[in-house]
Amino acid sequence: MGQVVLIGAVVAALVGLGMHFLAAPAGGNTTTITATNNVIMTIGAGETSLSPEQFKSVVEAAVSSRKELASATALVLKPARLDPEASSVSDYPL
Repeated sequence: MGQVVLIGAVVAALVGLGMHFLAAPAGGNTTTITATNNVIMTIGAGETSLSPEQFKSVVEAAVSSRKELASATALVLKPARLDPEASSVSDYPL
């Protein structure tokens, strides 16, 4: 069960980071994101021997291309765009 939770936390953290990259295009105006992603980082860290800050660093280090992560995140979120009741919120701390 712990491995499933860890994988879910990593995926959720990557989607959150990708949402941040989608909202903050390189060289353009950025959207201010003020909340924190503590729940995902705490869950992920809780499944390892890392602190939440260390877990966040590991997730960020795993991203080799911000552009590719943003594109993949857009594909993950695309079905929600067709639902007028859907919304997406990124709480990834900067």
